[in-house]
Amino acid sequence: MNHFNELLSLVNEYLEGYTKEEAINIKKRIQTAYEEDEIDGTQYDYLMGLMTV
Repeated sequence: MNHFNELLSLVNEYLEGYTKEEAINIKKRIQTAYEEDEIDGTQYDYLMGLMTV
């Protein structure tokens, strides 16, 4: 599974209440993946947008 799909799954689990991971930690993981070129800018914007819902 690629990094985007892994992060998307984590975000979905967070939104559905299936993970004890805190929002700030998920956002940090998204930021790190973007900084390390594991996801692109569009994917970053999409994931961060979901986290603000």
